[in-house]
Amino acid sequence: RNFPDAAPLTGFFGERVEGALLRAFHQQFFQMAPACARLPGGPEAGFPYDLAWRFQVLPHLPVLLLFNQADEELPPACSLLFQQQAGVLLDMECLAMTGELLVSALVLS
Repeated sequence: RNFPDAAPLTGFFGERVEGALLRAFHQQFFQMAPACARLPGGPEAGFPYDLAWRFQVLPHLPVLLLFNQADEELPPACSLLFQQQAGVLLDMECLAMTGELLVSALVLS
């Protein structure tokens, strides 16, 4: 959302990436860590989330997945974050497609 030129793709990213992860795992959170473990990367410490996982989707392009389960006060939440340098490596459409491919790999694994 913070990248220049990202505005046209925020709806797509929210629905097809973060929303898809929420739909796939909010009822089956126990399956999320094993799905993540099948892809290059690993758990990331230091984040106050139920799951924080860093993926190495391309050389020099890590992606951070942050996921919170629903509780009595808050709905489930999911964010997929790219480092600021990602906008230099790929254009916004490619970053959105990268997120979508990551979701497909997680959901279908």
